[in-house]
Amino acid sequence: MRALFWLRGAMSVALAMSASAAEGRAVMTANSGRLDMTSLAADTIDPKAAAIPVIPTINGVFRGAGLKRGEFETSSAFQARQDSIGGLRALLSGGPLLLDAKVNQTNGVDAHFDPDAELLSFVVHSHESMLTVGGSYSTITVVNLGAVAGAERSYVGQNAFGAKAVITKSGQKFYGVAFSVKPEFPSVNYLEQSTLAVKMGAAQAKREIPRLKAVFVMQPVQPGIATSIDYKTATFSDPEEHTYEGRYLLGTFSGVVVYSGITGKVLARYPEGFGKPTEASGSAAN
Repeated sequence: MRALFWLRGAMSVALAMSASAAEGRAVMTANSGRLDMTSLAADTIDPKAAAIPVIPTINGVFRGAGLKRGEFETSSAFQARQDSIGGLRALLSGGPLLLDAKVNQTNGVDAHFDPDAELLSFVVHSHESMLTVGGSYSTITVVNLGAVAGAERSYVGQNAFGAKAVITKSGQKFYGVAFSVKPEFPSVNYLEQSTLAVKMGAAQAKREIPRLKAVFVMQPVQPGIATSIDYKTATFSDPEEHTYEGRYLLGTFSGVVVYSGITGKVLARYPEGFGKPTEASGSAAN
């Protein structure tokens, strides 16, 4: 059984995913707790095991970039914040990050079901963005894994001729990963989608899709964070002002694993076999 991943952005790609173990092979089940690479090697992952939350982690690293004591912050509170930021910095300097990618919630990883063909496929949305990295601008491939909308407010704007209009001002912050090295994926025609998907009945898909889980794995690189900001200026014909801010963890792409949030069964891996022991290591162990 195979699942399909599509990466959408400036280009379209299909990522063939291995989604089942060979018949007769013993099923491994990961231990509860924090997810790690050993967990991802299992054919079944504990649905209660936690991946790294994207938004609080990125915000913590972002705030730590210019860490200084607040005017009304106590010494103990500042020390606790320093310790927390130190832990996040240690996280970024360690091994791979296993990030919680919310399926069908962030426009990062989506699931699509074809009821006629009874096929479930997965989509990873990516795009090119101009980011600030260490004080320099670079065009980098990013995947959004979280978003927070800001409060909306209105004010009266006026142009040089005295004409007035009510302007609606809003904002949104996007969180995710930025690839320091652009991943290489084979391009494919979208018409091939139905030939590379998980076979699943409609009743099961209806239960599974709302509770699907995905882990996005990356290897962080310094300086660890990349940012972007973009503005939409209001006009009289379109009186809406919008600010888009991006905060991304900078690194190299390792892989993606999608699994059932009900049973924990792994449904898809990219690259194919990602996280599983290699044949060479398996032979050596035997």
